[in-house]
Amino acid sequence: MTMITTFVLARLLTPHDFGIANLSSVLLAVVLPLTDIGIAQGLIRGAESTLSATARTAFWLVIALGAGLYVLGAGFSGVIAQFFGEPDLGPVLVVTNLSIVVYATSRIPSALLERELLYSRKVMPEVIGSIVYSVLAVGLALLSFGYWSIVIATLARSAVISAGLFVVTRWRPGISFDVKVARELISYARVLLASSMLRLAYTNVDNMIVGKVLGVTALGYYAMAYNLGNLLATQIAGAVGTGLFPAYSRMLPDKDRVRSAMLVILRYTGLVITPLTICGVITVPYLVPIVIGAKWLPMTTALQVILIYGWLRTVAPIYWTLMLVEDMRRDTLLINLVSLAVALAVAYPVVTNWGFVGIAIEFTLLEVVRTIWMALAIKFRLNAGLLSQMAQLWPGIAASAVVGLLLIAALRSPIGGSTLALLAEIAVAGALYLGLLVLFGQLGKKQLMMAGSVLQKRGG
Repeated sequence: MTMITTFVLARLLTPHDFGIANLSSVLLAVVLPLTDIGIAQGLIRGAESTLSATARTAFWLVIALGAGLYVLGAGFSGVIAQFFGEPDLGPVLVVTNLSIVVYATSRIPSALLERELLYSRKVMPEVIGSIVYSVLAVGLALLSFGYWSIVIATLARSAVISAGLFVVTRWRPGISFDVKVARELISYARVLLASSMLRLAYTNVDNMIVGKVLGVTALGYYAMAYNLGNLLATQIAGAVGTGLFPAYSRMLPDKDRVRSAMLVILRYTGLVITPLTICGVITVPYLVPIVIGAKWLPMTTALQVILIYGWLRTVAPIYWTLMLVEDMRRDTLLINLVSLAVALAVAYPVVTNWGFVGIAIEFTLLEVVRTIWMALAIKFRLNAGLLSQMAQLWPGIAASAVVGLLLIAALRSPIGGSTLALLAEIAVAGALYLGLLVLFGQLGKKQLMMAGSVLQKRGG
């Protein structure tokens, strides 16, 4: 649904509209996680006996943080707009920042569901929220609301999800606040907060530099490439990362089981994301003008690079979440600190000389280093060798490479570039990939049952 909506909006809106909307989304993405600063993770890992009192205190603590961040963001909206040279950005930020308070109200009910692995209850609010976003964004875009269509729809989605979570949990915070509990929650979150702030800054600094150096229209191209290149990463990594934290927490201190689970998830994530990435890189030059229009062709090369970046971001939460559960907060802090320092040192000259394609390459290379670093950290903590980790990804890479080579040959044929031929070739490539997995014993009943047994809610 998100993917289709993005394609439709790309047809209806201009790169400038996406540039304005993306700047507001980037700033929101930096601020939103600060509303709970790791408090939700502390609640998930906390003792059952004190859960009720801790949840009530955590709720009001997060609300207070959210309200404070909104006031701060709204107060500096004019300064931020002036920094980017876009007067229209000021009122957009004031409206967008309302999502901070709305998100804050939903964080603790969501954490209570995550703690018990009750993800089925989270589905309906999120699905309804996505439907509301799609209908509202497309409807407003058709009515020529421009970037406001994305801004208003994003706020509406947050409100629907927040209200829905209270309905499905049937949890009410009451009027209760324990200062001692608040101090304990903040104490747990201190290092995690610093690491999260560095990670968020690193993740979004590319958008900010592109917007500042190249302007909002260029940012619109880069934002579209970034959003499309990370669509699968956002959907898969978000779901995997959210589910793994409570799952890993339940498995500990059985490190053998945690290691087995990590390797299984690594394998099946690779089997899903790798063929989509390789086929995407190959077909993007043909698909862009067909799907979202020729006006977006300038971002084609950047999108091909960011698809690889998106693959890395899909794998990363498997490691990152485990590092958080294993309380490797100082390791995560160091990784994020070094990443941000390198990004800031290199990003400006890269954008100045090579535009948004250059910064796409820079951040993809940085993500390669970060992923290897995390894999090494996990190796020493769980005794999971790099070869055993790579062995989980290799089947998907090998099968995808074979299919990719055949797809390139087909596209270079006399009729390979036509729309119908392209769709047929992609469908055949997908069927061939599944056939190769079955042929080499990578996809079957036995493998699916094994994955389920390792990841079941309660075991061991």
